[in-house]
Amino acid sequence: MKETTPDEQVFSRAMAMIASGDQTGALSVLSELYARLTNSGELSNAAKVGSNMALIEAEMGLYGEAEIHFRTVADLFSRLGESALLARTWGNLGSVHRDAEDFNSALEAYIDSLRLYQELNDVAGIAGQYANIAYIKALSGELDSALDFFRNAEQCYSATGDAGRMRDTQSNCERLEKLIAGEGNEGA
Repeated sequence: MKETTPDEQVFSRAMAMIASGDQTGALSVLSELYARLTNSGELSNAAKVGSNMALIEAEMGLYGEAEIHFRTVADLFSRLGESALLARTWGNLGSVHRDAEDFNSALEAYIDSLRLYQELNDVAGIAGQYANIAYIKALSGELDSALDFFRNAEQCYSATGDAGRMRDTQSNCERLEKLIAGEGNEGA
């Protein structure tokens, strides 16, 4: 059996704190680990810990703090050439902006994420960002554009074999088609 490193033990302790509902304590533990990893030059691991910190902050509604951490993490992943993790980070930042109802910033982050996933030819990542962009377009009242993005997501989910997300996307397309036709007023 593989022994865990001290850093892995600290990370596991933080995850246990989250599981028990102590997000503030987990942030404190992760913050100390992040600082240590950054100071010792372990930037890839520091970025991964920073990303977890940002996710916790976003869940707590601390959108400004989450944005700062995601932007710092994005810079680290960019410098390290970690394109897949950078794409995920931009997507997460988009979700922070969406939750804070800053739809323009959300759209910018999702588009940045989409471009990276396209460069990586990551069809599942592309699908996710098409769907995220579609939601923003729908929330902004751009229903025709939202429908186009959902249709693109549907094609990608079909290509990946993700039947669950494909069904959800088809359902969103049907709702939007009805809204556009003036047959309903429920949201996507």
